[in-house]
Amino acid sequence: MGKLILALPLAVLLILAGTIILQNKSNLSTDYYTFKYSTWEDCVQKLPDYPQKCTDVKGFQSAQSAVNNLVSPQSSNALPGCIKFAQFQKTAGPDSILNYGDYYLDCFYEDIVVEAAQTNDCYYQQYFYPRYFKCTKWF
Repeated sequence: MGKLILALPLAVLLILAGTIILQNKSNLSTDYYTFKYSTWEDCVQKLPDYPQKCTDVKGFQSAQSAVNNLVSPQSSNALPGCIKFAQFQKTAGPDSILNYGDYYLDCFYEDIVVEAAQTNDCYYQQYFYPRYFKCTKWF
């Protein structure tokens, strides 16, 4: 009987925690498919191009080049998601979903792209992260 009294609150706590985690995960994944292209574009347009303090930092240019090599549709190394996202951008309207076809996530959230951006802290913190993560409000 004593073990049951101890186990019951623990079980309720685990069920409650699991429900909250699943609910938050569900809300996050739903937002991927409701977030508007125009909301992201408005946010990006308000950001500075490249902060001067970053362009002078050693490694900034190589991080920028490595990312552009992966995300630019003109690059022979462009990721398929990035090529599709660039094509999507040509026809995207204000009410278009930013992550249409998962192209946005398949481009800017790919580990190889994020790792390339993180090779220079200034590039990542002052340019990449604000544009591709913060402006989506997903992370």
